[in-house]
Amino acid sequence: MSSNEDLKQLEALARATQSLAPSPGFEARVMARVRSQVERESWKSRGVLLGCFAAAAAVAIWVAQVEQRQVDTDALTLFDSMELTQ
Repeated sequence: MSSNEDLKQLEALARATQSLAPSPGFEARVMARVRSQVERESWKSRGVLLGCFAAAAAVAIWVAQVEQRQVDTDALTLFDSMELTQ
């Protein structure tokens, strides 16, 4: 088919379907569905983000505890060696 024939077919189809229109409230229903989908997805992403922050906080607390235990051990070792030298 040539582009001229395609264009004629498209024009005929446009004329034949010109009287068709969506039902009343169609656009409102579609937009409401889109908004609800976006809201649902934003809550999911917030949940994932909150989970990541919670995991990062838990790791930070664990690292702080491990490091504090190491500092305490080093301090006690230093104090013990000072007592022995006196």
